[in-house]
Amino acid sequence: MEEENNINEPISKHIFMFPFKWDKTIGKEVYSLYTKRVNIKEILDVFRNDKNWTIEYNHTDKSPIERIEDYNEYTYFYNNVRDAIYGNDEVKKIEDKIVFNFSYKKNKTGMYIITCKDSTKQTQKYELQIDKIQLKIYSTGIGILSYFVSNYRYDSLKDINRINEYGRRIYPQYLDFETKKVGTIKENCLAESLEIKYRKENIDDDIDDVDIIEKFDGAYNEEGNRVAKIIEDILGADQFTSIKDAVHKERYLDKPFAIKPIIDDRMFVMCTFFNNEVSNRLKSTGEKYPYLEEKEWYEYVFCEPNGCCCTNKNLMKQKLESHTYARWSEYGTLYGISDYTFVALTNEGGRKFTDIQMQTMYYQMVCLLLAQRSSIRRFENELTDLSTYIRENGCKDEISQMVQEVNANYLCFTNAIYFREVTPQEQGIELYELAQEKMKINSNIKELKEDINELSQYASAMVNSKTENILNFLTHLSIIFMVPALLTGIAGMNILIDDKKSIMRNLEITTEIFIWGILFGVLFLCLCEPVQRFWEVIRKREIARIVIKIFLAIVCVGSLGIIGIMIIRP
Repeated sequence: MEEENNINEPISKHIFMFPFKWDKTIGKEVYSLYTKRVNIKEILDVFRNDKNWTIEYNHTDKSPIERIEDYNEYTYFYNNVRDAIYGNDEVKKIEDKIVFNFSYKKNKTGMYIITCKDSTKQTQKYELQIDKIQLKIYSTGIGILSYFVSNYRYDSLKDINRINEYGRRIYPQYLDFETKKVGTIKENCLAESLEIKYRKENIDDDIDDVDIIEKFDGAYNEEGNRVAKIIEDILGADQFTSIKDAVHKERYLDKPFAIKPIIDDRMFVMCTFFNNEVSNRLKSTGEKYPYLEEKEWYEYVFCEPNGCCCTNKNLMKQKLESHTYARWSEYGTLYGISDYTFVALTNEGGRKFTDIQMQTMYYQMVCLLLAQRSSIRRFENELTDLSTYIRENGCKDEISQMVQEVNANYLCFTNAIYFREVTPQEQGIELYELAQEKMKINSNIKELKEDINELSQYASAMVNSKTENILNFLTHLSIIFMVPALLTGIAGMNILIDDKKSIMRNLEITTEIFIWGILFGVLFLCLCEPVQRFWEVIRKREIARIVIKIFLAIVCVGSLGIIGIMIIRP
């Protein structure tokens, strides 16, 4: 339902959060060092030199805080957590800082326009006011782009759910088999178009109007999972591209940075809905908890605008009970948390506190959670790529350094971004724990730690094996030269007497037999292993090793032959 709202307060507020990983494009290398691709200095220069972005003021204990809501947000968190939220200006080295905050176009207001199909397949357009756009860049190689929008016109929960569902999609979930393009998906969960329009506040403003539109009509089977143009253009289309598949690698090398969605085709959604009727209908009274059996609450929590996908009432009740934070349910305020949503429902009585909390403290909390979740996914991708590289290229000198870099950055992440608790406030503790549980952060970080340890042990074993091979080679080489040295020493001794020809002849025969026996024995030891491994070496195309071994064998055989002739000659 759409109708004009005469009051000044919004009916709902939405935050669409796009977590992504970013990489500096490094030629056509299959795999490059982590520190080469995650270059925090260069990506910061992009936003600092972009007139559309301004770096945000970072709160510190030594700096004044002008707005009351900023002060309340700042004091809400533990001291060590604040560095991961606001950054720390006292840290001199840029690479040692954890996060950098930017704001987009503060001097302009805009509209976020969602055009989609409603439940009757009729075209519906939602026009939402853009309050602000913020960006967080983390040193772990991830970022979070957030759109803060307000709804002043649409007051039904069905409309709120459609805004959340269609407004968060960043690329098609699937394509039609026949046309290989976007088709029927636009009737289910994909918008007809997403649009951002900016209007000038001042007629003398010298910045052109911005009109960005994404109609989802591209050749996605060729482009890969390209994110919506409204995201690429806001970040900077001349600097960033989302065509990241290896198949299309040559198509993005002209851009300094490549971005990739860290979750899937959806953005994370935070939403606050202010509605007395729905709040009073769902609030708990005595021993009754209507929200546990209400499909509309399920659709709101799990963002299902076209009807509840859970038809089993018992299962729906179990899921709602585990995903709902109901501390204030008797007052009509409910919170719901899932993998992709953090939503709140309240009435006019709870508007002030719920609105401020969702826009400040809880937003920063969700940013931390998404930073943790995204960093885990980032490191998982790094381990997969690195394992593939090791398997295809074998043990090389840089393997150990690659593994050490990933391990070092993982330790930095666990110390700087991953927190088991972020606030002393009881409600914040409970919400944070519930969100970590639903996003499976604690279990995933344990598995990630095990995977990194296993890869480190595997890389160490490969390095140790290579070292052992070198030591074995040097040992064999020393044995080869030890025998000629021994024989040369024997030949230099004055043990033969000229007047005793019979003894001398016997010694010559014995020496000859001894020398040639040693010679053939050494040759057998030297050539046995190379011959045995010859085909294995050929398969690996290690030509250099073959040449070196043949050269050493020739030198050794020649040296032994010359020494033998010198010793046994009459």
